[in-house]
Amino acid sequence: MLWRRLPLMLTIVVVGILISFHLIVSSPKVYESSALIQIDTSAAVDPNSDSSLPASRRVQLIEQRLMARSNILEVIKELELFKDAPQLSDSEKISALRTTTRIDSVSNPGVSTESRMSLAAIVITSRAETPATAAAIANYFANSVVNRDRENREARIRESREYLTNEEARTSDALSALDRDIAAFSTQNEDA
Repeated sequence: MLWRRLPLMLTIVVVGILISFHLIVSSPKVYESSALIQIDTSAAVDPNSDSSLPASRRVQLIEQRLMARSNILEVIKELELFKDAPQLSDSEKISALRTTTRIDSVSNPGVSTESRMSLAAIVITSRAETPATAAAIANYFANSVVNRDRENREARIRESREYLTNEEARTSDALSALDRDIAAFSTQNEDA
């Protein structure tokens, strides 16, 4: 009975293999690249900065900034994406880039998810038709996150420096006034 149906089974297997091979060869190649950003959580945190937020909210804010329409258009222009498809509208280009880009977070084990310390890393993954394009997109987004963080830190440092300089001047003036008061008191009470 098996020998009688063997030609039919072999035909089905061969046709299935040929169809699978055709689909594999004819499907477009898609490359994926990931950029990893390690998060270093400092002990001292400004309560008004993003780093004081829970990790899930921080990742959500980063994703919103990166996937904003203006930022996506900047990436498309900077990396010259879709130059071979000028018929696509800006909305279609934005949608295509958003669907091929994913932002994930990596949590610290043993830390509450609502803690600001729970975020260990951010992984930005991008898919494209060439490996270089996929890497360029992922790296562009990663550099954008790192540069924004650097700018925020530099602004906080400038504000802190300005505050401390003003406090130093105020304290110095107050000490000078106290020194003058002490000197005046000493000269008035020299005879006593």
